Amino acid sequence: MSKTALACAVLLVSAAGASAQEYDRTGLSLTLGAIIAIEDFDLSGATKTGHTTRPGLDIRAGYRFLPWLEAELEYNWYDSFDIDEGITQFGALDLWYLGANAKAYVLTGQFQPYALVGGGLLTGEIEGDEDFSYAWKFGAGVDLHIFTDAEKARWVVYTEGSYRLPHGDLDNITFWTTQFGIKYRF
Repeated sequence: MSKTALACAVLLVSAAGASAQEYDRTGLSLTLGAIIAIEDFDLSGATKTGHTTRPGLDIRAGYRFLPWLEAELEYNWYDSFDIDEGITQFGALDLWYLGANAKAYVLTGQFQPYALVGGGLLTGEIEGDEDFSYAWKFGAGVDLHIFTDAEKARWVVYTEGSYRLPHGDLDNITFWTTQFGIKYRF
């Protein structure tokens, strides 16, 4: 290992350790964000028209039990996906998700990458016909504390990518999400 690489590694580890005291607090958090949902539907002959990517809303309440472990309750709403089969218009597919996540943080300094696994209820409604399914959520993301001042360090910006894998009536409604927003840690 070169001296430069060793010096960089030492600086990175010492900086992460020094800043962890300010950013690794346990406790409650509230999150508000936006979603970009990218459908990966398997509709057996039907085609998607117009909107393969839709916006949505992300609301969460979490509790960080340990500096590296957080549990969250999550609500997501997704704007309508248009679906048709040939010349027959099925309509707009409205989706919402209510679930729980577990996040494992890799680093606990100002920059906090994490992996998450979760599950919950996915509801889809099209033309008044509503279906419910259990859906798994797998993803990764990053929390970034944008301030270094201890009081302002409670504000976090986040970005996350995930995949939803439903089972049951909606098992063909799989999709990717990109989520981003703000979090306040109490």
